Amino acid sequence: MKKTLLLAAATFISLKSSAQLSISPELGFQMYKLNEKIAGTKIDFKFKPGFKIGANATYAINDKLSIDGALFYSVKGAKFDESIAKATTNLNYLEIPFFVNYHFGAKDKNHFFVGAGPYLAYCLSGKTKQDSESTKLEIGSDAEKDDVKPMDFGLNANVGYEMSNGLYLRAFYSLGLANTTPGGDGDNATKNMGFGLSAGYRLKF
Repeated sequence: MKKTLLLAAATFISLKSSAQLSISPELGFQMYKLNEKIAGTKIDFKFKPGFKIGANATYAINDKLSIDGALFYSVKGAKFDESIAKATTNLNYLEIPFFVNYHFGAKDKNHFFVGAGPYLAYCLSGKTKQDSESTKLEIGSDAEKDDVKPMDFGLNANVGYEMSNGLYLRAFYSLGLANTTPGGDGDNATKNMGFGLSAGYRLKF
């Protein structure tokens, strides 16, 4: 048993030193809208503010490259602001983004980084507010009774600046590729799009 524990500890220490794993709590402000078409007609949605909060894990491949994977609670949605009607839609997602980042300069010094990667997201809930009345959105894939498909995926890009003390800022852009309209097609489609700024603090093991 002692030999097994020692071997496990040695393996962990070896992986930790080679991988340079770090965990970072992260909080962000973001602006999102929906790219939507109904019967081939584009709906003119506006950006609405939201936020995301969660944690980011970074695996350092070498001095220049790292892989980031995160888990966020992310508030997205859109605004519709026309003379005929005004409404706000909030969509609450559990989101898992991945980035492959390239770091300019030594990672233990102040430096810039840039990268891109895919994301997966699951819609937990949503609602639309018009005037003082709120309507709950049904999450599911049934074209007859549901409003938003639960699964979403797309691409992210980011550029950021990290300080030697572990604090970093990241600007990001997100482009949804999944059609989240239940039963949607090329003429009936809804996709998420947004950008934002987040801050995190890297906790090294």
